[in-house]
Amino acid sequence: MRLSFNLLPWREEREKEAKKAFTTHAVLASVLGLALVGAGYAAASLRVSQQEARNDRVATAIKQEDAKIKEIKDIQDQIKILNERKSVVEGLQNSRNQATRIMEQMGLRLPQGVYLTEIKQSGPKIRLSGVAQNQALVAQTMTQLDNSE
Repeated sequence: MRLSFNLLPWREEREKEAKKAFTTHAVLASVLGLALVGAGYAAASLRVSQQEARNDRVATAIKQEDAKIKEIKDIQDQIKILNERKSVVEGLQNSRNQATRIMEQMGLRLPQGVYLTEIKQSGPKIRLSGVAQNQALVAQTMTQLDNSE
């Protein structure tokens, strides 16, 4: 009498359970992997959007500062123009009083015996024409005019 045992169904059942466990683990690993990838993508997207928001704020601040710089340059240009005008007006004021000062100095510096017939000014130069009683008075007049303002 011979006894025979069939172990095949037990092994098949064990293989089915192992395949089922493997499939379950693979699906869980895939789901977990997808969840991790999704979380990483969400975190990266969040950081990118935060950085873009910072970049927008910086760009806005740069535009505002550029506008202020332009305004400052415009004001500096206006100041320069006004200073030039001021210089012209001061020059005119000085030249306006110059004729009076020249005439005053002539009255103070000319000795008796010297008479002017013509005074002509062109720019910074003044030309005097006149008559003197002698050459000594002409020399004295020239010396006094050289020492005057």
